[in-house]
Amino acid sequence: MNENEKILKFANSLADEASRITMSYFLKDLEIVNKSDKGFDPVTIADKKTEEVIRSLIAKEFPDHGIIGEEYDNHGSFNGPYWVIDPIDGTRAFLLQIPVWGTLIAFNNGPEPIFGIVDQPYQKKRYIGFNNECFLLNEGQKISLNTKNTKNLENSVISCTDPFLFSEKELDSFRKLSSVSRIRRFGLDCTGFCLLASGQIDLVIEADLKIYDIQALIPIIRGAGGIVTTWEGDDPSTGGNILASCNKKLHADAMAILA
Repeated sequence: MNENEKILKFANSLADEASRITMSYFLKDLEIVNKSDKGFDPVTIADKKTEEVIRSLIAKEFPDHGIIGEEYDNHGSFNGPYWVIDPIDGTRAFLLQIPVWGTLIAFNNGPEPIFGIVDQPYQKKRYIGFNNECFLLNEGQKISLNTKNTKNLENSVISCTDPFLFSEKELDSFRKLSSVSRIRRFGLDCTGFCLLASGQIDLVIEADLKIYDIQALIPIIRGAGGIVTTWEGDDPSTGGNILASCNKKLHADAMAILA
């Protein structure tokens, strides 16, 4: 077992602990704090407690590693190994008791994440992208995942979390792309990207994602054979407007519409 494999094993233990905490709060009425002055960006004790525990476990095992998380300030240096975590991606869904939320964990030691984990404990699903592979752990089974080979946008399934989160200009771009797709699905949060990796969705388009929203998903999408970039075709590792596609051709066709 090499060093990255050892760290991945540790990351799975983080996901185990996170699932214990998130599931202790899921399906319960929780106090909500709105982090946004201009809209609704909720946070709950479940988000904060989960991130606190993940951070403490990382600091104990790897005190020299940096940490980026959604709910607390960045910790340590980012010139070497560091972690990027979103304790609950899809807090709105979590509050509404819709099980499309997940815990996102990514590990970096360079320009791109080495591996990513999306843990969805209510669904008993854990997606892992590592070593150019993607697999799903589901109730004891390890299932290799591959994206679809959809050839044309006219036959594609496209997803985004919420079109109302787009700016007017971004919404216009989304409308142009989605209008040529066969099916549109909304409100899936991180699940949309996981379904793309599973071969169920062809395109996922999102705007203004933060680093902790996307990092864990990059190795999952690429490991399954998909493509993920910004809308301009750049590196998505730090976030921004993100397009993920099931293959290179569909990605290029979608990019041509977004240009």
